[in-house]
Amino acid sequence: MSDLSFGRPLLGAALLALTLAACASGSSFPPPTTVDAPPASSASSAAPAPAAGGTASTSPATPKQCGCSLCEPVVSEDACTTDADCAPSVPCHAPACVAKAKAVPRKPDTMCTMMMACTSADANSCGCLKGKCALSPKTSP
Repeated sequence: MSDLSFGRPLLGAALLALTLAACASGSSFPPPTTVDAPPASSASSAAPAPAAGGTASTSPATPKQCGCSLCEPVVSEDACTTDADCAPSVPCHAPACVAKAKAVPRKPDTMCTMMMACTSADANSCGCLKGKCALSPKTSP
């Protein structure tokens, strides 16, 4: 048996340790690109323009990151009464939480990368916060 086969698990463990250390130190990775978002075929399918003094709920500004989590909730304009009324905006690495009816559904052939985005639904919770859908830092048990 070759000695090279012994090094592969150690290399994987070293890469995992480096990734976890970078996330814990607050280092941010570039936002993931997704290929499963629906194409914008016309101006009518574009996101609505923000109201005066407001921001669009589907493309929040880069939120502040605390470790590998959000510091504060990212609140949408979508009304809700329970957590079940809300869902991640897209199937992979969702940067926002929206009303379930507005969420892009996951298709059977959708494949997401295994990269964890610290300011997305990967590391935060999607639910109803004060009557609005929000992506919030997970609470510790």
